Amino acid sequence: MSDANWGASEAPVKKSGLPKWLLWCGGGCLLALVVGGIGAFVLFKLGKEFVEEAQDAEKQWPKLQLLLPFDERPAGYELGWGSSFLMETYVLKDGKGLVGVVMRFKESDSESVDAQLMNPEFSGSFMGMGGRKDLQKGVVQMQGATFDVLRFHQTEPQAGPGGGEPGAPAFSAYVRLTEAGDTRPVVVQLLAIGATEPIGDDQIREFFAPFHVGRK
Repeated sequence: MSDANWGASEAPVKKSGLPKWLLWCGGGCLLALVVGGIGAFVLFKLGKEFVEEAQDAEKQWPKLQLLLPFDERPAGYELGWGSSFLMETYVLKDGKGLVGVVMRFKESDSESVDAQLMNPEFSGSFMGMGGRKDLQKGVVQMQGATFDVLRFHQTEPQAGPGGGEPGAPAFSAYVRLTEAGDTRPVVVQLLAIGATEPIGDDQIREFFAPFHVGRK
């Protein structure tokens, strides 16, 4: 971990809008956007071979283990996607109703994680659409350590031709596994699409129980 450099300069450097990862995450990363949007893009750009490797669990589990260490591969968990396109990303289902989008950000995006992704004042909407709602910042105790959590929900679009009225809320919780200011932040978005209430602390602890996430 390193402290941020706040060296003075004669003129501030103008930043170029939202980072790429925030655009394709849509500020909230509904699972359909993550898997469907990225899947379609890489199919077009990089081809079938890239997608097959990203969906090859035998190749992706060892890579995920570097971010979420475990002694034995967790029973009941399904790893459906893993890639380093734009950022290191893995999509993991626990078989109990939660989906985890594990994200390891580049050093160049570390400030945006604090200023935007984990900021309860930042909705993440793009042109007024797709924003996060009812953001609540908190912490959760796991494995002898304290982790930052940001809960929110988005609204699922109504299925069918032409769209329609918004559907049920899609509840999410961002859990930052690295400490604030880390140069390569690791954040896991837990999604409970179709749930009737926000994701609770016990659900978060249960999701991460098979992994070693306690800080040394």
